[in-house]
Amino acid sequence: MSLTLDGTSGVTFTDSTLVGTSNSMGMRNRIINGNMAIDQRNSGASQTFTAAAALAYSVDRWYGYCTGANVTGVQVDNTGTTASPSQYAYQFTGAASVTAIGFAQRIEAVNCYDLANTTATLSVNLSNSLLTTVTWTAYYADTTDTFGTLASPTRTQIATGTFTVTSTLTRYSTQISIPAAATTGIEIVFTVGAQTSGTWVIGNVQLEVGSVATPFERRMYQQ
Repeated sequence: MSLTLDGTSGVTFTDSTLVGTSNSMGMRNRIINGNMAIDQRNSGASQTFTAAAALAYSVDRWYGYCTGANVTGVQVDNTGTTASPSQYAYQFTGAASVTAIGFAQRIEAVNCYDLANTTATLSVNLSNSLLTTVTWTAYYADTTDTFGTLASPTRTQIATGTFTVTSTLTRYSTQISIPAAATTGIEIVFTVGAQTSGTWVIGNVQLEVGSVATPFERRMYQQ
């Protein structure tokens, strides 16, 4: 690996297999609490998401919702996993008649303004004991930091896609072309369909500039 220092670009690594992008030294991840470690609302206790209700916040910065029937969500112990190991993940438990579950984060414009007109990489740990497809969708707010409600969204879709998942927690990634207009805040939404039983686990979510998924960025608890 070689390293270049200059007065304009700062520090540049030329070995992309190690760092992935030229500006990946620290604070790469635009997602806050991507490892689900901070849960000030529930202190690790489970919560109920009410079907067809307004979005409900869960672990810090993350909200969930469901349709068809209520579901429960909880911060879970994730130690021992080999997929980008982390202490915690977030788990939804399905229920009869559920038609969809969503889990999402809205990133303030001040934290993602520079992603506009670039390629970004989204990476995440996922498993599902019932379903084999998790859909991801990226949006930007129509006005700065104003995304609307579930019933009346004020956002524009950037891109969407799917991950084919299994019951084993595995790391997945995808590239997203962020449009020049996306200077007003970005929303990342993960969804599944009829989770009528079983569990859906999500962890170590990362959104970063560049076309390579780098290792999950861990921050000190205080940060």
